[in-house]
Amino acid sequence: MVAKGYTQTKWIETAFLYGGLEETIHMSQTEGSKVGSGVCKLRKAIYGLEQTRRQWNKRFSSFLCKCKLKRLSCVFVNSFVTRNNVLITLIHVDDGLRMSGNRSLLSQRVEDLKSEFEMTVNEPDTYVDLQGQRDRRRGKMFIHQ
Repeated sequence: MVAKGYTQTKWIETAFLYGGLEETIHMSQTEGSKVGSGVCKLRKAIYGLEQTRRQWNKRFSSFLCKCKLKRLSCVFVNSFVTRNNVLITLIHVDDGLRMSGNRSLLSQRVEDLKSEFEMTVNEPDTYVDLQGQRDRRRGKMFIHQ
C-alpha cells in the first residue's frame, strides 16, 4: 500500500515537444502538405527523432535543478533536506513519482511543475514496477521492486 503524501503524475502532456534542438535538422514534408521545396527546418524536437528523449531530459532536468533539486541519475532530491522536508522525485521518460512526508512541500513543488508544464496528477499504485511504502511509526520511506 502506498502511503498518503506520495503523488504520481502522468507527468507532462506531450513531453517530448518541450525539448529544443541543438543541431539543424531538415525534414521532408508529407504528400499533400508540401509548401515550397517540400523540405522544412525543424525548430523544436518532435516524436520520432533520436535526439528527442535526450533533449526532453535536458529541459526537464534543467527545470528541476532551477527548483533547487539535486540530480542523482534519474532521481532528484531537494537540496535542503531535513527530516521534515524530504522531497524525492523519480523520473522515467515522461512519467514521474514525487514523494514527501511534508504535504505542503509536495503540493508546492507539484504547483511549480504545473506552472511550467501541462500535466496531470494521480495517486500512485506502482511506478515503473516500483512500489512506494511509508512506515510512519518508524519514520521511514521505502521503495520496493
